[in-house]
Amino acid sequence: MFTKIRNWLDMTPQWDNELKTKTTRAMLKFCEDHKIEHCAVDHIRACLSYLERDENYSAKVEYQKIHWGKEGFSDYYYWAKKTFEHETEEYVAEMFHAMTERWSRIMGQD
Repeated sequence: MFTKIRNWLDMTPQWDNELKTKTTRAMLKFCEDHKIEHCAVDHIRACLSYLERDENYSAKVEYQKIHWGKEGFSDYYYWAKKTFEHETEEYVAEMFHAMTERWSRIMGQD
């Protein structure tokens, strides 16, 4: 049983990097599409650049530069602007919350 778990864990880094890259790319696209002007967006952009080059440690360092605590990046849902006709302010705010929560959870994994 432990051999199966160990084998699965050995495969995790490749899958983990792919997941981190995809979610970072989606987070950055959402920020750009919704005209979020916050210093965290520069860190997200740098993080994606590192992940695309398989520089996971540097990506993690960039991610850790984002303030996630009280009054942190994810608290400011109003950074996200309604961009598309079919969107509402509430939808954009909730999507921003959902995306930042998922991205921070995935990037925070070791």
